[in-house]
Amino acid sequence: MIFLTVGSQLPFDRLVTMVDTWAGNHLEHPVVAQIGDSDYHPAHLDVVPMLTPSEYDRMMQDADLIISHVGMGTIINSLSLNKPMILLPRIAGLGETRNDHQTDTALKLTRFSSMKVAWNEDELVTHLNETLGTRCEPRAASIELSPSLKSAIQGFLGEVERERA
Repeated sequence: MIFLTVGSQLPFDRLVTMVDTWAGNHLEHPVVAQIGDSDYHPAHLDVVPMLTPSEYDRMMQDADLIISHVGMGTIINSLSLNKPMILLPRIAGLGETRNDHQTDTALKLTRFSSMKVAWNEDELVTHLNETLGTRCEPRAASIELSPSLKSAIQGFLGEVERERA
């Protein structure tokens, strides 16, 4: 199962539309999508506007792949669960966020092999097809991030946001 999450603060219709279009051509890959308060009504996704914390945790654990905005909570949870991710940053110029902190963070995250950053629909589709097409081996067991590693990641991501502010 693919889990698409856009967070709980703002809708992210650009990302949801891209994944919905892809899912329409790949019905063999079910996608559960937490889309918040959105005006877009996907045709090919199993949509839930919001999830409780326990429902969100279950979706994260059950997912084979996570697609998300560049949200710190989702990133840290994905790393904790050793889940592959595809990220699409929100763009301030498109009215998706107040500033381009997600773009700055995404640039820093490209060095992690478990995270693929897409900058447009073509790259998102490429990452989806490559990730799903090459996952022949069983995924490694989940790992628990140590508190010090979680803190270091949060500090790193916080520095990126402070630099941008």
